[in-house]
Amino acid sequence: AMLSSKLYKLTTGSAALVMLLYLFLKDKRLLKIKPAHLWCFFGSGVCSLVFFCLCYFEAIRLSSMSVAAVLLYLAPVFVMLMSAFLFKDKITFTKVLAILFSVLGCALVSGIVGGVSNVSFAAVLYGVGSGFGYALYSIFSKYALKYGYSSLTITTYTFLFAFLALVFVADLDLVGEVVFKNVSGVGLSLLTGVVTAVFPYVLYTKGLEYVQAGKASVIASVEPVCATVLSVLIYKEVLGFLQVVGILFVIFSIVLLELFKKD
Repeated sequence: AMLSSKLYKLTTGSAALVMLLYLFLKDKRLLKIKPAHLWCFFGSGVCSLVFFCLCYFEAIRLSSMSVAAVLLYLAPVFVMLMSAFLFKDKITFTKVLAILFSVLGCALVSGIVGGVSNVSFAAVLYGVGSGFGYALYSIFSKYALKYGYSSLTITTYTFLFAFLALVFVADLDLVGEVVFKNVSGVGLSLLTGVVTAVFPYVLYTKGLEYVQAGKASVIASVEPVCATVLSVLIYKEVLGFLQVVGILFVIFSIVLLELFKKD
């Protein structure tokens, strides 16, 4: 977990660097933000990404990746409740049903159902905290979008604030050793930042322009399904019956939201 958290610091730094360079070359106007709106980016970067990161890896350390992953995907519940209070989004039967299928599907895919016991209260607390932190990204980003900022601007400052906050708890010697050990280390760091951070967050933030935050969070729960499918295709892992059922549950939750768009 300690190594993973340090790699996350590396990822946020490379993602921030790539995005800053991209916007500087593409359109410098996208780098302009108003001081009065700094709280949005502090929220998405520090309150969301940093808090989520620290809680998530601590949950893994105290339990397992399966438990941490399922607790992380309680995020749609938090998003739905906060969106109802802050943005007046309706809590409908369809949304609640979709969230239930999504969380249960993630539990089945991860293998937590029927296979994990004796999880400590601290592990659950950190896991729930990671889900809450993950959910905050949707909330703060939605505010930034309402202020007229593009998804590129939001993502850039999110990672910049996250990196600046993580610097205070980073092992800079280890980061330097990993990154600058050879040329491939630098390239891999930048590639990791782009593929696992920049693209997903830019696309997710862009999606928030078109759908409610609660729905977007449910749709994003397809992530563990994609990870499981890729593990089968790349690492030749074998899917169990419950994992297949879990995948179908997550897909069903997304289809449910699509069928009842007006709810």
